[in-house]
Amino acid sequence: MNDKPAKISTQRKVLLKRRHPSAKLERLAINQLKQGKLPYALASYMELAKKFPKVLAYHIQYSAILYYLGKREAARKAIDKGVAIRPYLFKPTTPDPEGKILRLRGVQKAFFTLDHIGPAYEVKVTGGGFSTAHLMDLGRFWSIDYLVSHGNLPADRRLPSFDIIVNSIADADVEDDSLKTISDFAKMNPDRPLINAPDRVMQTTRDSNYRRLKDIEGIIFPKTYRHACGNFSLDELDRFVQAGDLSFPFLVRESGTQSGKSFDLVASLEALQGRLEKPIQGDYYLIEFIEEKFREKYFRKIRFFCIDGKLYPVVCHVDQIWNVHGFNRLQFMAANEWMVDEEKRFLSDPKGYLGKDIYDRIRSLYEIVGLDFYGLDFTVTGQGDVLIYELNPAMRHSFDHAKNFPYMGRHMQNISDAFNDMIVSRLGRLKLPAT
Repeated sequence: MNDKPAKISTQRKVLLKRRHPSAKLERLAINQLKQGKLPYALASYMELAKKFPKVLAYHIQYSAILYYLGKREAARKAIDKGVAIRPYLFKPTTPDPEGKILRLRGVQKAFFTLDHIGPAYEVKVTGGGFSTAHLMDLGRFWSIDYLVSHGNLPADRRLPSFDIIVNSIADADVEDDSLKTISDFAKMNPDRPLINAPDRVMQTTRDSNYRRLKDIEGIIFPKTYRHACGNFSLDELDRFVQAGDLSFPFLVRESGTQSGKSFDLVASLEALQGRLEKPIQGDYYLIEFIEEKFREKYFRKIRFFCIDGKLYPVVCHVDQIWNVHGFNRLQFMAANEWMVDEEKRFLSDPKGYLGKDIYDRIRSLYEIVGLDFYGLDFTVTGQGDVLIYELNPAMRHSFDHAKNFPYMGRHMQNISDAFNDMIVSRLGRLKLPAT
């Protein structure tokens, strides 16, 4: 779910080329960050944010470095200050846009931080949203990237005009307050198309998905319960586990996280107790572990994106460990030609690969989920049931794997095209004023 909101916008590039007062210092800050000289970059961005307070990008960079260096409280103050002054980045990237997109992201609880890529550092968001970097073609549209926080959006009179709203908040565990703010804003702007209604996003928490999907015939959604972190006696935990009819081993995952690194398989009450004692910002999910082997000794994760009600294949990843995630593709899957062939078959003909009944069953979930964009991770059991691992919009679309698995490229492009076609379709229903 990495996003890079602090890329230099078209406006900033123009200013850097000119003799703008900030240009020299910004070039210095950019180079310091690329070289990993974080204390120097921090000082440079702090100075930029003070001298040019209306440039939100400087506050974002400054806050991201603070957070990465462990200064969480200072990072929150920095981003809150920037958002209070001007909460949006305007990207007029083409002289003849097909429409102006108001892209909404929540930062009331989410943070900006740094992603360490080789010797360089880039800004990303800690959680709560999905990246539109490869979904929205800014060669076709103008984008207004607005940071939602503390109810600011509905009353903001500084907001530039827009044609369509893209709500990129994806995790209600992180940005539930921001979703409520967007819901109020959408009611004030009923004439503007909205992609991913916030009320629908709020229903995609893991425990909510369990409650609404668990009784669908042919669908298996593992038992999922929310539990607070803290110090609990073994007797208290035992009562909770028994009330949920959970059996060891089961999964423990931090709420508000999507990474495969944020959850563990626990095999005893003592292990559960130790995991829940770790200080975190939210709660934990306790999730039933259903071990479904593929070809008797492997594990498989299949992913679809659902865009405007249609399914688009993403991956069919076969692995040797139960925690199937992309970081294992190069080390294991690429070395097994039959696994690659398995994925090629899925990507080329997902309905044929799964069978019509299973494919239609997955597609019918759209009627319940009701989101314009979301992802679904699953496998198919030996009995023909769909075992769902995850369902929400908090899934990253990129071309990263296509660099090493070129056959994926056209399928990833299909996803990008579908998202942009959806935007154009929504704009087509709107009578835009002449510009």
